[in-house]
Amino acid sequence: MKQRIDYIDRMKGMAIFLVVMGHVYGMVFNQCEDITYKWISSFHMPLFMFLSGLVACSGVVAPYWGFGKLGKKLKGLLLPLVVFGMCFTMIFSKDFVTGLIGFLASPNKNGYWYLMTLAVFYVSLLLYRLNIKQKWYVDAALAISLWGVLCTMEIYGTDERLFLFAKLR
Repeated sequence: MKQRIDYIDRMKGMAIFLVVMGHVYGMVFNQCEDITYKWISSFHMPLFMFLSGLVACSGVVAPYWGFGKLGKKLKGLLLPLVVFGMCFTMIFSKDFVTGLIGFLASPNKNGYWYLMTLAVFYVSLLLYRLNIKQKWYVDAALAISLWGVLCTMEIYGTDERLFLFAKLR
């Protein structure tokens, strides 16, 4: 087991605390226009995302991850996304199909967007690692392709026509 870096762990703890406080202060107390909420919101998620990427370096340094490790990582990220996201959706939706379509079309995945973002990061990381000879143009092509996929998802992601099974009702 690799040795942990204490100050990184403390920063992660602080970032998690700020994320929770930001959500509680903004949503529970309905203080979204307050200067304190705006200040916390200005950096708490970028800090948390940065630290998550920083400690994800085990996939960046040799020995690199393979598809097996990626599968385990994706299972650990996407299973809670689907289970808890769908449980939350089913509690507040009228029927299963409407709830499922709403969950899939929702850009924030009922608050579990972070797990989806990390899953995309890990898949991107594996694609980047496939460039064994480290040619810059392969990296550029991968980055542009990923950007294109993400832009397409942003433009068409909430389009009901993408969910063909919805037409079966």
